[in-house]
Amino acid sequence: MKRLNSKVSIIIPTFKRPERVVRAVESVLKQDYDNYEIIVVDDNDPNSKERKETSNNLQKYSKLTNFIYIEHSENKNGSAARNTGIRNSNGKYITFLDDDDEYYENKLRIQANCLDSIGEEWGLCYTSYEKIDRFGNRQYSLEKSEGNLYIQALSKNLFIGSGSNFMIRKSVIDKIGVFDETFIRNQDLEFLVRALKSYKIKYVDEITFLIHNEVREMKFSYKDLKVINENYRLKFNSYISSLSTKDRILVNKYLDLIDFKTAISCLNLKGLYEVIRRSSYSLKELLEFIFYLIKRTLTKTSYGFKFKEVTH
Repeated sequence: MKRLNSKVSIIIPTFKRPERVVRAVESVLKQDYDNYEIIVVDDNDPNSKERKETSNNLQKYSKLTNFIYIEHSENKNGSAARNTGIRNSNGKYITFLDDDDEYYENKLRIQANCLDSIGEEWGLCYTSYEKIDRFGNRQYSLEKSEGNLYIQALSKNLFIGSGSNFMIRKSVIDKIGVFDETFIRNQDLEFLVRALKSYKIKYVDEITFLIHNEVREMKFSYKDLKVINENYRLKFNSYISSLSTKDRILVNKYLDLIDFKTAISCLNLKGLYEVIRRSSYSLKELLEFIFYLIKRTLTKTSYGFKFKEVTH
């Protein structure tokens, strides 16, 4: 089948990472696919040293015909930066790159060829990835789900790594809208959930990018993580409450597992007891989930958990 070589827009929002964003841009310039444009959206405060350093560091790309550098007039947020990039894009397909991540040279070719070869009902695609922590340890993706994954994504159980992963048709964004700028956390997930409500997602079995988690890792207390989990339910309540009774129960069951995992990781026995008390898990299900967590840790892999009786 002849490849169409469709144009791809790579949107790189950047904030307080003037050195790392150069690595991100360089990783795009090394692609083995030539029909693309790079759009860097600088969300630093105009009067900050990070704005000056970012501008200076990216000056060397200014003569490239496929490089666009946009400066926000004020610090907004990651969602707003992505939206600025989308509104200034010219590609048939849109993909994103966090300013501290980097693409492998096959990223654009693999995903553009995938979308070129499948029907419009497949609105987006994703691939495998690697993640590196501050100790140099690498985690590998084993998530291979594809198709109608709205419920799985809403359950926070679709492990695609980060917003740097998926490539989406611009026509899909035209229909579902851009990023919700009220979201400070989970903006990538909210956007993905909205897309998967109407479109299928395709998996491509190739490792195409590296997540640099060593510069993102933050220590949260159990109280902090509990609030984050609770806020997720509140933010996504309209999505969850509109589901059928069966799917609503299923999503909440998976979200309870996140609370269960949080309590385990923080060694909070009270929190663990609260989750078990309010949920409807059997002992067998809890043991399955614990085994899943242990296996992921030992094998340094990342993939979603599925109850054996679940067919979604």
